Amino acid sequence: FGFNRAVGRDGTVLSQRGGGVVRVRPDGTEMEIYSWGQRNIVDIAIDPLLNLYTRDNTNDGGGWDIRLSHVIQSANYGYLSLYINFTDEIMPPLADYGGGSGCGALYFQDARWPTPWSDMLLTCDWGRSEVFSHHLPAHGATFDAQQDTFLKLPRPTDLDADGSGRMYVSSWKNGQFNYDGPNIGFVCMVTPIDFVPHPVPDLPAASTAKLVELLSHPADVVRLAAQRELLRRSDSGAAEGPQSSESLSAQLARVAASEEIPLYGRVAAVFTLKQLQGGAANAELRTLARHPSIREFCLRAMTDRVTQLEPLSPEPLIQGLADQDPRVRATAAVSTGRLLKHAIAHGWVVTDVDGQRPADSMISTAASALLPLTLRTEEPTAADGDRWRQADAGRVIPHLAVKALVDISATQECIAALNGPYRQGALQALRSMHNSAAVDGLFQTLSTTRDEQQRRELWSTLIRLYHREGEFTTESPRWWGTRPDTTGPYYDRRTWSESERIAGAIKVALSEADPALTEFLNAELKRHVVHPDGLNPADLAAMQEAEKPIELPKVDASNPNLIANLDAAVVVARAMKQSGNAEAGSRLFRQQSCVNCHTFANGQQPKGPHLVDIGKRYRKEELLESILDPGRKIAQGFDSWTFALESGAVYTGFVVLESAETVRIRETSGVAREIPQQEIEERVKQEVSMMPKGIVGNLTPEELADLISYLQSLH
Repeated sequence: FGFNRAVGRDGTVLSQRGGGVVRVRPDGTEMEIYSWGQRNIVDIAIDPLLNLYTRDNTNDGGGWDIRLSHVIQSANYGYLSLYINFTDEIMPPLADYGGGSGCGALYFQDARWPTPWSDMLLTCDWGRSEVFSHHLPAHGATFDAQQDTFLKLPRPTDLDADGSGRMYVSSWKNGQFNYDGPNIGFVCMVTPIDFVPHPVPDLPAASTAKLVELLSHPADVVRLAAQRELLRRSDSGAAEGPQSSESLSAQLARVAASEEIPLYGRVAAVFTLKQLQGGAANAELRTLARHPSIREFCLRAMTDRVTQLEPLSPEPLIQGLADQDPRVRATAAVSTGRLLKHAIAHGWVVTDVDGQRPADSMISTAASALLPLTLRTEEPTAADGDRWRQADAGRVIPHLAVKALVDISATQECIAALNGPYRQGALQALRSMHNSAAVDGLFQTLSTTRDEQQRRELWSTLIRLYHREGEFTTESPRWWGTRPDTTGPYYDRRTWSESERIAGAIKVALSEADPALTEFLNAELKRHVVHPDGLNPADLAAMQEAEKPIELPKVDASNPNLIANLDAAVVVARAMKQSGNAEAGSRLFRQQSCVNCHTFANGQQPKGPHLVDIGKRYRKEELLESILDPGRKIAQGFDSWTFALESGAVYTGFVVLESAETVRIRETSGVAREIPQQEIEERVKQEVSMMPKGIVGNLTPEELADLISYLQSLH
C-alpha cells in the first residue's frame, strides 16, 4: 500500500502510495523513487547492462495476473489507478502470463555455463511451482518477451549464484499460510552436467590492475565483487599501488573505451569510474560518450546520482534525444528530466554552448527536443484481449518523454504545442500538471479552437485535472485490501485550487451542449469519477445481474451417492478418478449459486473471489478440498472481514472493492453492501470462510468433478 515518512540516513523523507522500486545507497543515503505503479514485487533482477526486471502482478482476487516487466527509471506501470482504464498512459509490461504468484528473480550471466543458459533472466513463480527462464531479444528501447520452463519444483521462492558458477534455488515445499511445523522447504543446487566449479579469485590479495581486469570476468558475480573491492580501496586510499604507472581512473577509462573488451566489462568500468570520481567524472564520461556503443551508459552515469550532478551541462543529454539508437534516446529522456528537475529546484546555473545561464531557461530547449519523442514510431501489434495486458514497445520512449516534460515543468511549452504535431504528447503531459498555468492555457486554447475532436480532447484534459491524488500521510486511508478500486485515474481523489473553476466551466458547457457533446462530457465525467455539486451525469452504469440471496440446496438423506451423505475422503477419491465435463460444470456453477459470489471472466464487475486461472494456481485435489471444507485453508485474498460501524451495526463479508471513500462487501447471503469508510469503527479479519459449507452437498462426486473441470477451464 506504500510507505509513510521513510527517512534516509541523510534526512531524505519520502512518502508514496502504492508499489514500485525505491533506490537507496548502501549507507542509507540518496533514497529516491526509481519507478512506480507495480504490485507485489518480491525481487528485482539486474542484468550486466543495468536493465531491471520484475515478475510482478496486478492484484489478489483480481486475477493474480503475472506481469513480466522491464523496469525503467521514472516509468509508471499503471497499478492500480491507470492500467485498466487509462492504458495509454502507462509503461506497458513485456508480457502478461495470467494467474500466478511471482517471487524471486535473478539475472544469471556466467559465460562458463553452456549456451543458452549462460545469459538469461530467471523468475520464480510460487503459484505455478516453476522457475522460468527468459531470453529477451532487444526491441527498440526495450525487449520482446520470451518464457520457458527452466526448473520445476514445489513453491520456488528465490534463487542466487556464487562466483564459482553454482546456482541455488530455494523451495517453500509443504509451507502453509500459517506456521505448520519445522519441516518446510529446502535449497537445491543447480549446475550443468559435468560442470566443474571454478576457483574464486582472491580479491583482497589482487593488485589494482588485476581487479580492473576482473571487471571483464565471464561471471557477473565476480565482476561486481571486483568493483566493490576497487571502490573499498579508493575509500581507504589504497587503490593506487606504487607499481602502477597509470592511475586507476585512467585504467577504467581505457577499459571503457576499448572495443576489444566485452560490453558488460566496459559498462562495469564506466560505473566504477563514476563511483570513484563522483561529479568529477562527468567530463571524462562526456568524452567516452563519443563512442556509440557505450553512449547510453555514459549518459546514464552522468545523472546516476542526484548528489553528483554539478558541474554538468545538459547539452550532451539533449543531443542524445536525437540519437539514432532508441536506447540512447530513452536514456537521454530520463537523464534530461533528472538533471533539469533538480537543477531548477535548487536554482543552479548550467552551462551550454551559449555560456552559463539559469537552469529554468533551459526548459524550452529541452522541451523542444522532448516533444518529438512523444510521437509513436511503431504501431502496437494487433492482439486479442485486454490492452493493458499487451506488450507495446512503441509506447516506451513516448512514455519516458512525457515523464521528462512533467519533471521539468514544461507547462508553457506543452500549451504552445497544442496546435502542432506533438499535440497528443503535450496533452498527456498536461494531465499531470496540476498548476494554474496549465488550466489557464487549456481554457485559452479551448476558447480559440473550433475543431470538434480537439475541443473534446481539451475538455477531457480539464476533467482529468479536476482531481489530484491525495497526499499519502499517516491519516490517509489504510491498506486498500485485496479488492482495491481500479477505476482511476486517482485512488484518493482530492480537489485543489482550480477544481471549482473547472467544475463551473463544465456546468456551463453542459447547459449549452448539443446531445453529442453532452454524451461525451457525461462519459468523461463518469470515466474520471468527477461529480461536483450541481452536475448530474447520465447514469451509464453497466447492467448487472439481479442479486439473489444464496440458499443452500436441499439434500435427499436417503441417497447414498450424494456428497452430503459421504465421507470427504471418499468424495475426493471418486472425483479424482473423473476427468469431468466442463460444459456440465458450467451449468452446475450457476445452479449451485457459485455465480452469486464469484467472477469467472476478465472484465466482469467485481463480486468476490476471481476464479480465472484458478486451475493454474491450485491442483485439482486442492480445489476439491477447498470446496468440501472451505474453512480448512483460506488462501490469501479469500479472507472475510467483520465491520463494526459507529452506528452499532455489524456486517460480515468478503471485500469486493475498496476505495478511499467506501468498502463494498458481499455478505454471506451473496448480496452486496457498500459501507462508507468514515463510518467504520473497527474491522476484524475472520478465521472462517465466507463460502458456506454444504454448497455442493446435493451433488454426486462425479458432478463435483464436472464443476472442477469447469473451474480448470477458466482462462
